[in-house]
Amino acid sequence: MGPLELSVALDAREVEAIRRSRPFRYLVRPAVHRVRGGLRAVRNATNGRNGHAPLPAKPLVNGDAPASPEARKIIDQIATHSWYHTIELPHGVVTPGRVDHRNQLHYYGLPEDMTGMRVLDVATYDGFWAFEFERRGAEVVAIDLASTADVDKSRNWNDAYDTMSTPTPLGQGFKICHELLGSRVTKEICSVYDVRPERLGRFDLVFTSDLLIHLRDPLAAMEAIWTVTDKVAIFGDVFHPDLEGLKSDSALVEFCHSGASDMWWRPTTACYRAWLRLARFSRIEEVSRFVLQADFRGEVPKVVFHASP
Repeated sequence: MGPLELSVALDAREVEAIRRSRPFRYLVRPAVHRVRGGLRAVRNATNGRNGHAPLPAKPLVNGDAPASPEARKIIDQIATHSWYHTIELPHGVVTPGRVDHRNQLHYYGLPEDMTGMRVLDVATYDGFWAFEFERRGAEVVAIDLASTADVDKSRNWNDAYDTMSTPTPLGQGFKICHELLGSRVTKEICSVYDVRPERLGRFDLVFTSDLLIHLRDPLAAMEAIWTVTDKVAIFGDVFHPDLEGLKSDSALVEFCHSGASDMWWRPTTACYRAWLRLARFSRIEEVSRFVLQADFRGEVPKVVFHASP
């Protein structure tokens, strides 16, 4: 049986009423924005510019060299997933991710050799960071949510969210890459809020990137991370450059979760420092600021902190 499509005719007044409704503004529209971005990544990987000839997952190693049968098999395997991370796979295949960290690794201050280190990758998604840490020699535990139903949202709207959206399982990209790379990374279904030594143990390094702005309680996440950090936690996240110039020493933050975004906050760097101090990190070092290399509409300014307990 093929897919079932249902069309509903609405007049302009009914459409406008739906657009102005709170369930649409606070639940449906942010979800559509996220899915639309993922679908654009898939289209970039599977269609030519004019919608004719399929393109390989961007680009194969060795430039214009034709894909080997092994590479073509991998390309077919990854074509069904909406990739967030750009990840290098065997036989020269690269996933068509919206975010490409490969040329910006130096901004994070990672050890070149992580042999003997136990590392926690928080909110691993497709797994770029987990596999990079493993490549450098670390023993890696990666955690993430099981489904989009588990993301932070306004709790009093849970019933509307369940009615108006279909939860999407997370982790398919990680699973594909884990198998193709022959990885030994251990993955746990776990929210950052549930991170604790009794559940996951302790780690030499805890890493999180582009997560805090999507949480309703970033401080609670930092507090949980503190409990499992033995040496250093690395936080790389989005900051608000416009607020930086208002009061450089003030912990300012913009509330963003007004229905047009899946972000909750855009903090200043001073705000991140305040959160880290409140989470009981004692040594806090700003390592870098840069613009994320990504396929988004506007620039994404990031700051990286190293924090030790």
